[in-house]
Amino acid sequence: MKLLKVIIRILCFLLAVGIVLTGVFFRENSVSKVAFNSQIFSSPVSQELHRSEQSSFEQIASSGFIELYFNKTTSEIAVRELSQDHWWYALPNGAVSSMLTMEIIGKGGKYYLNSQDNSVAFSQWQYDILENGVRIIYRLSDQKRDTFTSEDIAFEAILSVILKDGSLFTDCQVRNLTDNDNCAVSSLSVLPGLCSFENPGQEDFLLIPDGCGAVVYPALCEGTKAFEAKVYGDDYSVKTISTADAIMGAFGVKTGESAIAVIIDSGEEIATVKAVSDKNSLSSVYADFEIYDCAVNDEAYLSHNPYGDCVSLCYKFLSGDNASYSEIASSCREQFIRNGSLPSTDVEMQESVPLYLTLTGAYKSSAWSPINVKYTTFSQALDILSRVKSKGVDNIAVRYTGVLKQNSASVVSSLGSKKDFQELCDYAFSQNISMFIDADILSYPSVFGKFDFSAVKAMNKSTAVAVENKSPDETADNTVKFRFRKSEDISSFVADLIELEADNSISGYCIGDGEYLVSDYSANNVSRGKMKTDISAQLPALANAGGVMTDKGNMYMLKNSSAVINMPMTVYYDECEYYVAIPFVQSVLHGRVTVAGTPINTQQDMKTATLQCIEYGVCPSFTTVYIDKNQKNNLLFDNIVNDLVDCYSIAADALFGLESERITAHECLKDGVYLTTYGDAAMIYVNYNNAPATVSGVTIPAKSYLRID
Repeated sequence: MKLLKVIIRILCFLLAVGIVLTGVFFRENSVSKVAFNSQIFSSPVSQELHRSEQSSFEQIASSGFIELYFNKTTSEIAVRELSQDHWWYALPNGAVSSMLTMEIIGKGGKYYLNSQDNSVAFSQWQYDILENGVRIIYRLSDQKRDTFTSEDIAFEAILSVILKDGSLFTDCQVRNLTDNDNCAVSSLSVLPGLCSFENPGQEDFLLIPDGCGAVVYPALCEGTKAFEAKVYGDDYSVKTISTADAIMGAFGVKTGESAIAVIIDSGEEIATVKAVSDKNSLSSVYADFEIYDCAVNDEAYLSHNPYGDCVSLCYKFLSGDNASYSEIASSCREQFIRNGSLPSTDVEMQESVPLYLTLTGAYKSSAWSPINVKYTTFSQALDILSRVKSKGVDNIAVRYTGVLKQNSASVVSSLGSKKDFQELCDYAFSQNISMFIDADILSYPSVFGKFDFSAVKAMNKSTAVAVENKSPDETADNTVKFRFRKSEDISSFVADLIELEADNSISGYCIGDGEYLVSDYSANNVSRGKMKTDISAQLPALANAGGVMTDKGNMYMLKNSSAVINMPMTVYYDECEYYVAIPFVQSVLHGRVTVAGTPINTQQDMKTATLQCIEYGVCPSFTTVYIDKNQKNNLLFDNIVNDLVDCYSIAADALFGLESERITAHECLKDGVYLTTYGDAAMIYVNYNNAPATVSGVTIPAKSYLRID
């Protein structure tokens, strides 16, 4: 009995400590846990909004071939594109729309506020005409009132719309007008109706950055279809959802002879690009921003640290022959260079097109396993490189994964001795082979799992986690839970990498977790934007020490990367007549960053995959291992060495000398036949059909390409 009492007392003590620590956690992290039910609270009944007559607008700015107009009664802005006399309205004709919309999570559930119903209708707004635009201040609440209590839901949004250098720039900031800590803005959409059109023509489209990029043709689409792409993927500290990922915040729209390219200049890491296709109504594409982090399941966790900087977008207007998805990509590329996301200089010309070859060293079957499963030792890697080199491939860039020990900058000893590793590095250096060792600077397989107190924390106090199978062996079960380093630990890990690099003649590192970006709710709140800044701040040091290659790299990593590999060549949503994959991302990056696609030998048909590399203008890529349990697969080096050389030779001949050129046009000429144009340098036709194809007097052989300089 005495023992039972002691146990009860201990349990009570531990429970009390747990409650206290939980309270401290949420207090220190500005995260509150609120009761949440499924009831959805809407804003007041929407008024019917119809596009104002053009006479209701006042011209307030002009730049180049576009003019900016403002309606002082409705707060609406409109842009007139002069060469086509086309008007783009923020409040499209006949549609219930707003200049901006908010979704708010609070004690009662979800609330929806917008600029027209919850501000303009209540006369709770004001504006200032600027030299080249307008600043609009909306006070949004669920009802008209002069003062607010701590129980009210009320926010202020400051929207600036500026016309300069032939482009439209918008930025928006929001703040809570009350002391109500039980609500937060979960998302904000700015000018969601501007990139919209009705009565679509056959060539009118919406462009979203799904994977490699996709165009949606509403005229070919029956019913209403919705699509979305999360920029930089899911935030594993907040929530995970099954949507398409995007490596850049850019999108576009075309109707008639007019088009818009949209670039998210700031806040892209909290953005989701959304599109709605409807041939019988309004089709539109816009960006939705998660201003405050909110995690919602049976209950809601709210972060009360607002996004520090305003979200900003740039709209570039195109017309005539320039109203195409290729020119949208060119406009995005230009703005990414201006805002510092892309290098300001072209890729250096090389004597031949590089072959990107991924080798796998060793991986553990689990984070706590003492056994490494070996796939390619240092001596075996040397054999692979020497054999590829002997077959006439002179330009090789190697990504060697599974070389570093988990969560460290030291080499796995089971792959060979230090002497073996040095011999491999020396051979690569002597043969001008670029050798990049794979390193994850943000994520790592944690042996402590959910009890890893040094890892990034999610909003619900658990450690943030991602699940991924790193093993190259299709028959191996190597599904590992990855944790994430805190922001303050990243710089010291990078310093260790630089020290290891100095002791060996490697070319640099491949950032193997370039697709991850998380926020951190540990003692010091680190937003997703702050984490992005902290990661990108480490890349110049790595680049100066040797070089940086990025695997499936997010946009903020590319300025200091010599190459990005495993670039998506497909899209998340199923392709069909109205949803078509295009090389949008590749067109934005080509000439400024060397791009390699997904490994050719992981595709069903290697020849088709090689032709797609040629069509998309990306370097050929392969992944291989020296030892594998499955002796018949396309990963084993002995099985693919001849195919590797043959496919590389085809792609290298097709793309030679084009690495610094811009892709100025890409089009489908007929079923299975495509044309990619590189300015005045070259035109490359690709024919995927099993029979020769003739287009405009040009005949392309079956399952082949034709280059015309």
